[in-house]
Amino acid sequence: MLLRVGEEAIDFALCKDLRENAEVFAHGTKEIQSFSVESSLNEVILQAKGNAPIKRVVMTFSPLVFKAAVSKTLFSRSVPAKSMNDQESHAIEKAVFEQAEEKTRKSLTQSSGILSADFHGNSTEILTRRIDGYPVTRLQGFKGTSIELVLLQTYLLSAPTRLLQQLSRKQGMPAITVLHLAQALERFGRKKRKNGIYLHIAEESSEIAVWKDGVFALTEAIPLGGTHFTKVFENVLGMRKNTAQEFQERYFAGK
Repeated sequence: MLLRVGEEAIDFALCKDLRENAEVFAHGTKEIQSFSVESSLNEVILQAKGNAPIKRVVMTFSPLVFKAAVSKTLFSRSVPAKSMNDQESHAIEKAVFEQAEEKTRKSLTQSSGILSADFHGNSTEILTRRIDGYPVTRLQGFKGTSIELVLLQTYLLSAPTRLLQQLSRKQGMPAITVLHLAQALERFGRKKRKNGIYLHIAEESSEIAVWKDGVFALTEAIPLGGTHFTKVFENVLGMRKNTAQEFQERYFAGK
C-alpha cells in the first residue's frame, strides 16, 4: 500500500507488489476532515483492508512536515599515508554524520522557526564518497588526507511520527516505510542515469529536486502550492472557488 498524507488530502494506491512496474488495482483520494488526520487515515486503511490484506506500507508526507537536505561534509585525516581500516572508516563516517546532523538541524530551525527537538531524524544516506577528490565506493583500504561525504538526510516532525506509532499499534499494521520524494528520486536517478529537474506541486507547498551527474544538486521545498494557483484564478480571472479549482485541474491535466 502506498500513502501520501498531504495538507488537505490523503492519496492512496494498492499494488500487488512494490517492485518496478507493479500493477495498481485500486487508488483514490480522501479529503482530510478538520483536525482529524488520524481518523481520515484510519478510514482509508480500513477501506484498503476490504480490498486485500496489507503486507507492506510505504508512506510519505507533505514537505511542510517532511524535510530533506543534501549536505557536503569534509573530514581531514591526521595520518594520510596509512590505509584506513574498518574501525577508522566507521569512526570517520560517524563523525561526519554528527557534523551534518548538527548543521542540518540548525538550518531547519532557522528556515522553519521550529525547534530542532521537534524534528525526528528519519534517515541518513551516503550519496557519494571522495578521497582527495577521487570518488570511491568505500573508505576502507584507501589512503589520503581529505575525505568528502555527500549525505541525503530526511527529518519528520514529531506529530506525524506519533501518528505512525499510533497507526502501527491500533491498526496492527506491518512495518511502515517512510520515504521522502528525494529518496525515491535518488534511486530513480541512479537507475536511469539521467539528469533532470523534478517538481511536485502539493496543496500548500511544492518540492523541487535537481539531479545532475549522479548526485543531487538541489533539493528544496517552497511555500507555494496548488491552492495558491486557485487563488490567482479566483482573484485575477474573477472565478468562483469551485470553478477555479476545476479550471486548474483541467489546465494541469492538459485538457
